[in-house]
Amino acid sequence: MHGFSQAGFHSRLWRAGSSSVTTGGTNITFSLPLPSTDYSLEIRCYDGSGNNIDYTITNKATTGFTLTPAANGTAEYVALINI
Repeated sequence: MHGFSQAGFHSRLWRAGSSSVTTGGTNITFSLPLPSTDYSLEIRCYDGSGNNIDYTITNKATTGFTLTPAANGTAEYVALINI
């Protein structure tokens, strides 16, 4: 999912989605690239029982990022950038 919103004089671009993730690392790819890597991420990563699990983010790019969880599970994310 991707979007654009305008609040006051600031515009925001966002990308959102969910993915199954594995301990070997999972590449998350946005449906459309963002204009820079200066975006914030809100992530919920959880196992099959719904328990939150730790994760690391690497390889942050305009087209997405790599998420590596401590256990296999699901990640829901929102990437937000002010333009």
